[in-house]
Amino acid sequence: MRRVGTAVFVHHSAVSREERELAEERFNRGSDACIVCTSTLELGIDVGDLDRVLQAEAPDTVSSFLQRMGRTGRRAGQVANTTFFCETTEGVLQAVALVELAKSGWVESVPVERRCWPVLIHQLLAMALASDGVTFEEAWAHLSRVPDFGDIHRAEAERLVNWMLRDGGSGSRRGRLVLGPKAERRFGRKNFMELFAVFSSPKTYTVQTPSGQPLGTLTQAFVDRLVDGVSSFLLGGRPWAVLRVQHDDRRVVVEPAPRGRQPTWGGFLPQFLGFEVCQRIRALLESDAPVGYLDEASAALLAERREAMREVLTGGGGVEVLDGEIRWWTFAGGRINATLRYALEAVVGSDWKVIPDNFAVKLRGETVDARRFGEALARLRELELWEDERLWAEVAEGLPSYRLSKFQPLMPPWVEREVVASYLLDVAGAWRWLSGSDAALERVPAGVRRMAAGEESEAAPPSSGARPSAPRLPTERERPLVWVDSDAGLAAAVAALRRESVVGLDVETTLGTRALCLIQLAGEEVTYLVDALEVTELGALSEIFGDATIAKLIHNAPFEREVLGRYGLELAGVVDTLQLSRGRRGAGIDGGHSLRAVCERELGVVLDKTEQVSDWTDRPLSEAQVAYAATDAEVLRALHGVLG
Repeated sequence: MRRVGTAVFVHHSAVSREERELAEERFNRGSDACIVCTSTLELGIDVGDLDRVLQAEAPDTVSSFLQRMGRTGRRAGQVANTTFFCETTEGVLQAVALVELAKSGWVESVPVERRCWPVLIHQLLAMALASDGVTFEEAWAHLSRVPDFGDIHRAEAERLVNWMLRDGGSGSRRGRLVLGPKAERRFGRKNFMELFAVFSSPKTYTVQTPSGQPLGTLTQAFVDRLVDGVSSFLLGGRPWAVLRVQHDDRRVVVEPAPRGRQPTWGGFLPQFLGFEVCQRIRALLESDAPVGYLDEASAALLAERREAMREVLTGGGGVEVLDGEIRWWTFAGGRINATLRYALEAVVGSDWKVIPDNFAVKLRGETVDARRFGEALARLRELELWEDERLWAEVAEGLPSYRLSKFQPLMPPWVEREVVASYLLDVAGAWRWLSGSDAALERVPAGVRRMAAGEESEAAPPSSGARPSAPRLPTERERPLVWVDSDAGLAAAVAALRRESVVGLDVETTLGTRALCLIQLAGEEVTYLVDALEVTELGALSEIFGDATIAKLIHNAPFEREVLGRYGLELAGVVDTLQLSRGRRGAGIDGGHSLRAVCERELGVVLDKTEQVSDWTDRPLSEAQVAYAATDAEVLRALHGVLG
């Protein structure tokens, strides 16, 4: 372009303001000029009316495509236009999908975010800085009216502030919240300029070895997609493995990548395509209709891809079985496929490696075959799997630590997990795609928001003292509760339960490790809560658990068998109410067979499962935890009366 007299400018966030303003001014003058840019020109910068948009590959959304094309065709006698230059088959398919969706009048809706934690932290810091401190009451009176925080409860905001006070993000002066030393170090430069906006201003990071030898620099956009101990990249023609990213002093510490390890970019934040775009690509591949606006090379690529996928999509139902690998062509989009990955890993364990992208979920491993995949798929189509708050809490604890906000270092671990899960997961969308039904599931399950073991104390006010170990038992109950926290108490409970013919049994555990915390045993008149963290000899329970003449009522018994088996406690005489429900109502009944669904269907009782994934290692348990634990064992007796 320069050889034929066109002035070419570069326009992106890291270019100096003077260079950007020069490019914008030349466009406004109407001179012969070209801007090579990123998405900065989607932000409403006035550069006048463009003659043509030349798009490298394809953007991810219809809205981006329309925004860029909308820069053209503003003068009389002209029409809006965009020419795509695609180097890959996927780029061609994506560009066609965007054009076809736009032609149909469809564009992405704007999701309403009502749990916007990064903005809440930003506002707390800004309010504290603006008025020499602010009380929590003053801050919450203002912030609780903002729609962005509409689903953040006051108690959650208080836990956030307590964490920040302990962690140094906030400080307290005469009862008012002020900036803490950690926030001062991160945001105090240039008169707190970084607090003027939620997004980050561009920075450069120095790449160096552990000994301090400098190797080069990287932009922040690149660094934000790196994960400690996972990512590798090329710099100066050599592959480097990331040891750690130090955001405080903007350094990336690396070591030479091991021989044979290629840069994988595996730690990068995935870039998701939406469900509708991917579904339109599938429809394009299943169709034989020509696309009139493709050039000859692109039309040939489309025809080749249609032929390659025809048998898989029609005869194979979207499942491609290879040697040691299965490709499940969902065309459901990146977020749904990522969610399917975590659900599959919960079903099949660690035997398979599950790799999702925008179009497919790949499964690899020595034991991968069509039969086992079919069994796993059948499990995925059970609603109770998707309603299992414990499962999603465990998934959240294992999510990668992607850096999505500059305020993430000030977040408590449970908030950071939720922020990452909000980017990676769509549980409601995955179930809707799998089942075709619209069950009342959240996109990000409530279990993701629960605190893990030990985190509740970190969210308590810094001045809170030690609490007693025994809980306060709920008093407004028809059935008495007995708290068992000694060997003598357990012996007395076992002696009483030996006279029972039916016992409701449930357990509470930690997330992830599934360490036993509480055992609930519901007899005919009394419910016993056995503190597994205090009782030293749980073997006394074998008198009940091993006696086949005493029916043990359990919902989804394999979980209890696995947990109790670790402690040498084998179960005989088990009656699984989940299996009773399936036998009575059929496996595919609407609503599924989770305990909550079965109780609502059979008893008209709506169980509150909020406490399911709370911290069961903390002592004393709250009244809500005690009531929840007791009810889950007691309700099994009522279900047995209906289903047994």
